[in-house]
Amino acid sequence: MKNLTTMCTGCGAPLNYSETEEILACEYCGCQFQNPHYDENAPVIRTRKSDDADAVLSAVCGASTITAKDCSFGTPITGGKRLARARKYFNIPDEDNVYMIYDSTLLGSCKEGFALCSSGFYCCIDGTGYLSWDDFIQANIPLEGSVNVNEYTFITATDTGKLLSAFLQKLQNRL
Repeated sequence: MKNLTTMCTGCGAPLNYSETEEILACEYCGCQFQNPHYDENAPVIRTRKSDDADAVLSAVCGASTITAKDCSFGTPITGGKRLARARKYFNIPDEDNVYMIYDSTLLGSCKEGFALCSSGFYCCIDGTGYLSWDDFIQANIPLEGSVNVNEYTFITATDTGKLLSAFLQKLQNRL
């Protein structure tokens, strides 16, 4: 699998990608375009690039420009009702640092959504779920109007879903 770099056609931001990604999405402006190097036959086998998930999460979440009101980012997040609710409903251990929370509920209860933590991807959608970082980097995350991570689907506003999916793909490539 080749790691490639190009510039966003919308804003000029740098994009890192591989030939296994059919659609490229800019994390900064949300612009989407066809990957000119897409190879549907390229094997999608990912290996961890870093053993320090906290450092990668801090860098990626700290640099995020996603401003949706249902998302919280930190390096890590250190307090507040959303963090307390995410820990409760997603079953996040107290010793885990939380770097990103997406609350997919309409009223902000955080009873559904996902969080990116030191030990992996925690979520609550029809029950709680968890993916270790080793499982997360193998997950299928298509760019759609909702956020899909393997069997977990989170309903979002279309633009937010595409931005979050692109953000999660970028995180996969950095871990």
